[in-house]
Amino acid sequence: DFYPWAEGNQVPYPRFGPAVPFARAIRDATGADIVLVKLAIGGTSVSGGEAGWNPAQGGEFDYLRLLEETYFDHTVELATEMLEPGQRLLLGGVISSIGLSDMRPPSHLTFEDGYRDVIDHLRDHVSGPAEGEDVPYLIVQTPTPNVFLRPEEWEIFYGIRASQVLLAETLPLVDEIDPDEVAVRQSDGAIHFAANGNIAIGDQMAD
Repeated sequence: DFYPWAEGNQVPYPRFGPAVPFARAIRDATGADIVLVKLAIGGTSVSGGEAGWNPAQGGEFDYLRLLEETYFDHTVELATEMLEPGQRLLLGGVISSIGLSDMRPPSHLTFEDGYRDVIDHLRDHVSGPAEGEDVPYLIVQTPTPNVFLRPEEWEIFYGIRASQVLLAETLPLVDEIDPDEVAVRQSDGAIHFAANGNIAIGDQMAD
């Protein structure tokens, strides 16, 4: 009730992200019950290091394994138990938004290869009976920061975004969207989005 969907009744600091309007749009388009598995941890990288998503990560901060074995596998188990007669469980795809933390040198040098490894690994794990590359994958490009960066930092940032586009162009069934095209930022100028910005991005993801 605090964050209604009605146009013009928005708040600057929403407690929902693009996943909620995304799920509503997919449900409306397909008539299906939608299950989301979401894990968001700030300050992480696909390039490996102390805390990240690279398949070679290992250790206490191996977030890819945490996502797979705790969140994804457990959700599939619960969702399977909830199936009604005639229903089946279908994996619709994977969405990820990551890249800002990879601007920190030297992570940016291995961002493209690291992200490719993450995509390949995740598709293999969540594919089920399908082939790994048959799982649709959507890259949400890193939004442009509303802060002043040094010239060399802008060069790295645009390199990250270019790598995201390149991966979508070269990997099968991988697409990308640019939230800069639809996003409405919070009033304090942070990189996070206002409520109607999250709605717009969720609709863009669903499209």
